[in-house]
Amino acid sequence: MGIFREVAESDLPGIIFTMVWAFDLKEDEEYVEGILDVFKEAGAQICLVELSADLKIRLERNKTENRLREKASKRDVVHSEKILLQRGKIYRMNSLPGEFPDKQILKIDNTQLSALAVARQIQKYYAL
Repeated sequence: MGIFREVAESDLPGIIFTMVWAFDLKEDEEYVEGILDVFKEAGAQICLVELSADLKIRLERNKTENRLREKASKRDVVHSEKILLQRGKIYRMNSLPGEFPDKQILKIDNTQLSALAVARQIQKYYAL
């Protein structure tokens, strides 16, 4: 939580944070709530976005040059794919309709979208 508190208390314009959220794990929900609380207390604008993509595309993206360069945990591609497949079988990786009525969450299926197209949708939706 330290990095979130530092950002919330700074004069930075914001932070983009991504994570894999197992929606059926109470611990994940509590973790996200803790992050949100930090920014709520600071009076920050919070923009929640849930991305989803077909498994085939996610497996392809899992071994792109950029991902392998920037995420050490992905460099053992066999292990990384195994984890991705296991977690998809064990956990629910997408929220259910109406699951978080108190939160505004933009849901985007980015299976066929570039990162730039997704960013533009987020920017438009949240008037950033």
